[in-house]
Amino acid sequence: MNLIIAGGGVIGLTLGWRLLKAGYRATILDRAEAGRGASWAAAGMLAGASELGPDDAAALALSSQSQSLWPSFKAELEAISGSDIGYRDHGTILVAAHQAALDALHDSHRFYTSQGIHAEFLTPSQVVEREPAMAPSILGALMCKDDIQVDPRKLVSALRSVFLMSGGKLMEHCAVEQVLTVDGRATGVSVNGSTLDADAVVLACGWETGSLLGGSFGSEALTPVKGQIVSLLTDVSLLHHVLRADDFYLVQRDDYEIVLGATSERGVTDLSLDERRLQELFERACRVVPGLRGAKIKDHWAGIRPGSIDGLPLIGPTDAEGLFVATGHYRNGIFWAPATAELILKYINGDVSGAGANAFLPRRFAA
Repeated sequence: MNLIIAGGGVIGLTLGWRLLKAGYRATILDRAEAGRGASWAAAGMLAGASELGPDDAAALALSSQSQSLWPSFKAELEAISGSDIGYRDHGTILVAAHQAALDALHDSHRFYTSQGIHAEFLTPSQVVEREPAMAPSILGALMCKDDIQVDPRKLVSALRSVFLMSGGKLMEHCAVEQVLTVDGRATGVSVNGSTLDADAVVLACGWETGSLLGGSFGSEALTPVKGQIVSLLTDVSLLHHVLRADDFYLVQRDDYEIVLGATSERGVTDLSLDERRLQELFERACRVVPGLRGAKIKDHWAGIRPGSIDGLPLIGPTDAEGLFVATGHYRNGIFWAPATAELILKYINGDVSGAGANAFLPRRFAA
């Protein structure tokens, strides 16, 4: 069975690799260079707990599934590719710098406890004990020890390698123009005026997926969310954990690099940088981690994340037989990639009863 995947980000590459392992033939088409879109721009936080709140119960099952898959996924990927993906399991600290944020942390703590998610509440002195670089004015924090992180660019390179090593076909600078159907079934795609036949098609091309599904989907279901990020270099390794506040995050790399992000601009698709926004982001971070003041800017960039109107990803079959969607993951595309690939593979195999992800079905947005 021959499958075409439109989109070569972490979702598309992970799915392609898993399809090949299952005995399928897989071709990935990417409009530019594989993995250089939202995946390349990401910070790499795999936040099973700290990304979720009391209003996100529907996403907990997917997070739990991916949390359980990531250790073996990482081990297999690194073993086959021979590459380190920057995996760190030091956890996330959610900090409160003002009273409203502290109240929100108490709400989150109660929610996590009710869901069986381990989260330890830290007093100001305990916060500084674990993170000496933190400002003493912090009011409190939550320690989510099960959260992990990777280096997205190393991850993309490793996934690209294992996909090709496993016999996959990668076609870059090939934008899918149209999904071709016959009698309500997907038969392939149109690319650069040519036709590529397939037994099934998976659309994993981010927020632009809606334009390929047309009226059966509704272009309003997906929305672009621009994020701007800064990479900083420090003289010493400042942080031991991923650090999140209510309006920024800091991700410590192994080489004295800290990634600071991110702005959130819904409906914006240009990749230009706004120096004023980035400076405001930097100032907020410095109030929580004063040691950042002496950091040097290594790089800054922007990416477009695929959001959805209800905040949940779109994973599964569409109205057309043999046409599947895997997009709308917003900030959790890298974290949810293993679970998303597993769900799509189940749907392709006809194992609908075992997928258990009705909340994510694209059909909920059908016109």
